[in-house]
Amino acid sequence: MKQWSRIEAAKKHIVTGFVKDKDVQAALALYPKDNVYYFCNADIPRALHATQLQELASAQGLQGEAYSSVADAVRAAREALGKDDALLITGSVFVTGEAIEYLNVNNGLLFPTATV
Repeated sequence: MKQWSRIEAAKKHIVTGFVKDKDVQAALALYPKDNVYYFCNADIPRALHATQLQELASAQGLQGEAYSSVADAVRAAREALGKDDALLITGSVFVTGEAIEYLNVNNGLLFPTATV
């Protein structure tokens, strides 16, 4: 999160999710409180459910919505992003993997209709 704190953006968005057997509280303690959160869970049995993550995060002052899939969370974040905003997808490697898979369906573009 140290590098993330150095990113300049109008608003910062974080898509995140964890597995149940990790120290989620310790990880959340490192997250900045002034970002917009999209809590999700990977499609694996070990995943911490997004609503449980949202409750744990809320107790630490982190605010955001819970989504039933990584794709839904990435889609919501993408729709909310302004042109001067930044997006971080982090947490479990399963979450980042599903996000990459979702983005690959969209030709690897965060904004599928954008021209490169």
